[in-house]
Amino acid sequence: MKYFFLIYLVFISTLQVHAEPVVIDRVIAVVNGEAILESELKHSIAIQALSDGKNTLMSVEKRNAIVEKMIDEKVLIQRAKLLEISVDMKTVEKVIADIARNQGIPLYNLERKLQSVDVTLEVFKKKIEQDILLSRLRDRDLD
Repeated sequence: MKYFFLIYLVFISTLQVHAEPVVIDRVIAVVNGEAILESELKHSIAIQALSDGKNTLMSVEKRNAIVEKMIDEKVLIQRAKLLEISVDMKTVEKVIADIARNQGIPLYNLERKLQSVDVTLEVFKKKIEQDILLSRLRDRDLD
C-alpha cells in the first residue's frame, strides 16, 4: 500500500497543469493611487441607462465622458473623505426607498430592475452613497 501511494505521488507530481490566466477586472484609470475598474464603469453605464430609460450601448465619446466624470467624482470623493464628510447607511437606504416610491414600485422591484442590467443592490447603494457624499461636499463648499 505504501508503494502504491508513493507511485501515485510521483505520478501526480510529474503531471503539468496549464492554467490560462483569467481577467477578472481591469483598471481603466488611477486617481491619486485609487483605481477605477472596468466593472465600475459598466455599473455606472447600466445605472445611467436605467435612469434615462435607454440601453447600455453608447458611443466611444459618451463612454469616455462617463470615465472622465468618474475620475472627477473620485477626486471629489477623496476630498470629501479628507474633510471627514460621511454618509450613514440609514440615509442611503432612505434615499433608495424614496427612489422606489417615486417610481411607484416596491423596493424588491427596484432590485429586480437593477439585476436586469447586472447591478446588485450593494453596488447601487455604493453609488447612492457616493452621490450623497458629493452633494454634501457641494453644500459645504457653497456655505
